[in-house]
Amino acid sequence: MITGFVPLDRWAQVEKAAKKGARPDFEIARALDCLTDAERPAIRREFPLPARLMIKVMASRYHRRERAVFGPSAVLAQHA
Repeated sequence: MITGFVPLDRWAQVEKAAKKGARPDFEIARALDCLTDAERPAIRREFPLPARLMIKVMASRYHRRERAVFGPSAVLAQHA
């Protein structure tokens, strides 16, 4: 899907940079926040329960930092 927006060679550079300094607790939560309403059920079906629980913990950390930076109204509007 991403290659519709970013050229494949550029995306390879992004992935390489992310691997060097990636923080799974940030990257996974941020990626999941970008899912559409149609994509979310597929994630729930495909991810095993332990992975979903781990993601929930990571997402709560991410959203806590998001609130600290942007304030509670930005988070509530995005996740409404």
